[in-house]
Amino acid sequence: MGTNGQHPAWAWFHGFDVERAAMETWLARARKFAAGLRVRFTVETIDHGAVVVSEIEGPVVFSPITARHIGSGYIALEPKNPVIMAAFRAEAATALRAWRDRYALAVAAAGLPIDAIDRMISDLGTDADFSEVA
Repeated sequence: MGTNGQHPAWAWFHGFDVERAAMETWLARARKFAAGLRVRFTVETIDHGAVVVSEIEGPVVFSPITARHIGSGYIALEPKNPVIMAAFRAEAATALRAWRDRYALAVAAAGLPIDAIDRMISDLGTDADFSEVA
């Protein structure tokens, strides 16, 4: 670019490392693949003394929010493991909070109660110890 660093885009391309860019592309593709893997879980709940069985689809793996800053990667979702499920609920609460922040106006314009979403976020909770998950 012959601008001696004066062009606004100069920093984007000066010292561009093709091998690093290729690795980042492959990592992004691997993350997208892993995030897209789904499985059906059978969930049993008790409703007024009767066992209710339902199937719920979920991810095979997920990346706990609290461990992302250390690059811990993905872990298998285990519905019967309370520590892993607490981390997964924290991820759900974070995603639902982001969704609410983005679409609160649409919810209100439709005449729907935003507080129902706030209750879900609160009920999902985020106060568990996730040190065993990383």
